[in-house]
Amino acid sequence: MSKIISGNSQTTIGSWALAVGGALASYGVDAHGLASEFNIDLNQTEDPKYRIKADDMGRFYEAALLKSEDDAFALTVARHTSPATFHALGFAALASNNLANSIKMVQQYSGVLSENASVSLECKLDQYWLTLQVPKERPLGSHLAIEAVMATMFYFIKYFQHVKNIQLVQVNFKSGVTKNEKKYQEFYDCPVVFSSQCNGFVFPLTVIDKKLPMANEAVASASIHVVEEYLSALKTSDFLKEVQKQIRAQLLMDISQETVAKALCMSVRTLQRRLIDLGFTYTEVVEQVKYSVAKPLLLDPKNSLDYVAQAIGFTEQSSFTRAFRRWSNMTPGQFRKRVRA
Repeated sequence: MSKIISGNSQTTIGSWALAVGGALASYGVDAHGLASEFNIDLNQTEDPKYRIKADDMGRFYEAALLKSEDDAFALTVARHTSPATFHALGFAALASNNLANSIKMVQQYSGVLSENASVSLECKLDQYWLTLQVPKERPLGSHLAIEAVMATMFYFIKYFQHVKNIQLVQVNFKSGVTKNEKKYQEFYDCPVVFSSQCNGFVFPLTVIDKKLPMANEAVASASIHVVEEYLSALKTSDFLKEVQKQIRAQLLMDISQETVAKALCMSVRTLQRRLIDLGFTYTEVVEQVKYSVAKPLLLDPKNSLDYVAQAIGFTEQSSFTRAFRRWSNMTPGQFRKRVRA
């Protein structure tokens, strides 16, 4: 099949996995092998369009942390990042007028980095509080990765934005005290509080409003234009995800356009138009979903071909075989043999 439709969950930028992989390799661990266990291809992570499911990324980070056997693994991850890690948003932040604008930019366009996390910046008692959050229902790894995200932000500010004399008031972590607490104290050069109510930094006003040495309004503006185009494409992908989700939910019942359009609170004509604008017909999306569901079912030898056919809505195995050949240029049986070979 020539057209690709992405998965149906929240995602994070692929280059974040590249930084984690680089840190992991520094401990002598096979980063590529571990990443593949969580459906992550590190060879693709330099492509700005490559996105990773947030759940997969969270679990990959948790596994990487365990493999490193280093409670301060987050600090190593930070040292394996660069402005290019965050693509256009990284360069936009780099060219911001001051740190406050840089952080607000990340806050506004945080969807580029992850659809799973949020950033807030508040002024309290003559101090700026920068807080990072992930939903409570996210896997453990997502919460652990917050420490790496924070270390990366600090590293970015200090070394790439050249605010080397930065003096934080305090750094807060929701996680418990680590045996490498001294490393964190040395890295941030300020009081570090564990088991806190939030994850974040406390900045003095003198730092947050200071003009950055690489400030360049033209570069920042051009980079933001690229960021906005990227987010627009991501939102387009979100609509496809919703259509896919509804089709999956109705796969064994009614996957008519009428049913899916009603679930999405739109008319059939609107559904058709939006899909056509994206280069798809409704039938193509349905077949993509059926194909994506059929493949993992075929990998289990306990599942008969008749069972797989019925599981994706075919009443006859012969119809399923013809459809699968059309999708993949091979029969279901040939697919099984080739994957197992």
